[in-house]
Amino acid sequence: MARGTTNLTDQDRRSIHSYFCTRDQPQQIDQSHYITEETRQRIGEKGQYILAV
Repeated sequence: MARGTTNLTDQDRRSIHSYFCTRDQPQQIDQSHYITEETRQRIGEKGQYILAV
């Protein structure tokens, strides 16, 4: 089971939510809708393939 604990500080805390699925399953969020052209350029063709965007 994955979970976090309560942030008891006055500092922001970042987290990464990961969801892995096969290509025939839908993503939880339509990443291709939100990815910027700048990010597409930065991650290149292989990155876009891996992320399916």
